[in-house]
Amino acid sequence: MINMDLTRVAPEIAALLLQRGAGLPPLAWHERQIKLAKTTLDQLDDGKLFGGATLANEEMTAAIRAMLYLWNGWPGDCKMYAQAADEQTCRYLVGFCERQAGNTDPAKEALQQLTAHPVYDAMTKYVPAAVGVGADTYLRRFADIVKLGGAWEPFAYIDLFELARRKELCNAAEEVVRTFQCREFELLFDHCYKATTGHSVEAVQEKAAATRPRREVKRKRPAPTRSQPAAPPPASKSPVSEKTKKPPARKPSMAIGVQCPKCTTLAQVAKTARGKVIRCQNCGTGFKVPIGQAGGASPAASKPTRK
Repeated sequence: MINMDLTRVAPEIAALLLQRGAGLPPLAWHERQIKLAKTTLDQLDDGKLFGGATLANEEMTAAIRAMLYLWNGWPGDCKMYAQAADEQTCRYLVGFCERQAGNTDPAKEALQQLTAHPVYDAMTKYVPAAVGVGADTYLRRFADIVKLGGAWEPFAYIDLFELARRKELCNAAEEVVRTFQCREFELLFDHCYKATTGHSVEAVQEKAAATRPRREVKRKRPAPTRSQPAAPPPASKSPVSEKTKKPPARKPSMAIGVQCPKCTTLAQVAKTARGKVIRCQNCGTGFKVPIGQAGGASPAASKPTRK
C-alpha cells in the first residue's frame, strides 16, 4: 500500500511500486516475493529505470534501486545495492532488512550510529495519530516512549516489531505496526528520490491535498410522509357548572303499548296503528287500538275482565 503521488516518479518505478498491490503488506516482505519485479530491476539500467531523467546523486540512485528490491521482497539484493549508497542510507536499509528477518541485534547494531535522520522527525509526528485511543498495551507503551522522548525510537520499534512478528500482539496492533513500516518506507523513499531527481513526492502530495476542493456533503432528505388530517382543536370547557348543564333531550317514542282485552298480554305497536284492528300475538284475538291513547297500556286493558 503506497500513499505517495506516483505521478511524480518515473513510469518504470511507479509500476514496480504497484507490483505488491493496494493492500497493506505483511511484516516481512520477503515472505511474498515479486519475481517479475526482480526480473525487471535486473534488466533495467539507471537511465531506463528513471525514465531518462537527469540524476543528480549516484548514491541516492543506488538507494532507490535497493529500496525497490526491498519493497518487492528481495532483501539480499537490497543490501547489495545499499552498499553503493551513502553511509546513513546504507545503515538504514540494512537495519530495515535485518528487522524484517527477525534479527533484532544486527538490526539495532546497524542503526546504532544512525543518531538522526529526516525520516525520524516525520515518524515522531505520525505515531500519535496512528496509535489512537484504546490501543494494545505494548502499542501504547511504545507511543508513550516516543512522546516522552520527543523523537522516533528505532530500537523500541524493533522490539515492538519483533512482538508483532512472533504473533504476541492483537490483530489491530499488528496492523498498526505494519502501517508504521509502510510509512517509514515512504518517507525514506521520498528522501532518496528528492536527492536523486529534485522531486519531492510527499510535498506534492500534501500540496494536492491542500488545494483539492472540498466536496459538499449532501444531506439525505427525509422520505415524504402522508399528510395526516389535522386534529380538531380541543373543545373549550364551558364555565357553566355541572349542576346547570341540561340533560340531552330524548327523542319522542314512535310506539305505544296496548293490552289484549282477552289475555291481557301487553304489546308494542306503532302510533300509526291507532283506530286499526290488530291481533294479539299470544292468543290471536282481534281488537281495535284506542284512538285517543297518548301512550302506555290502553284503559280497557288496564283492568282486564275474564269471561
